[in-house]
Amino acid sequence: MSFNRVVMLCGLMTALAGCSDDFSGTYVSKTGIFTVAVLEVEGRSASVQYVNTAQNRVMSRLDFDADHKRGQVVFTSKKDGKTYVYSYAADERGLECISDSCKGWGSISTWNRQP
Repeated sequence: MSFNRVVMLCGLMTALAGCSDDFSGTYVSKTGIFTVAVLEVEGRSASVQYVNTAQNRVMSRLDFDADHKRGQVVFTSKKDGKTYVYSYAADERGLECISDSCKGWGSISTWNRQP
């Protein structure tokens, strides 16, 4: 195989790798002294549970549709249709909000991926 074909093949594989980002997993964000938010992403659906760590109980749960696009994941609330756009954080494990919808009181701008 010629060098040019190898370079083209490597470029194509790299481009396609970005199309199949899998954001599935568990992410956590501290929201207060005794509270954390737990984000569970499974394919095209996601949920956020707010947990009181002192009482070890779930305080509330929100459900979202998850749409994966070019290195980003778009979460759309099933309750009110509000949309949040995240991409990989600098550590390439966590998520960082890149939409204006995360700029406000109570919104979570970063999530840390759990092993």
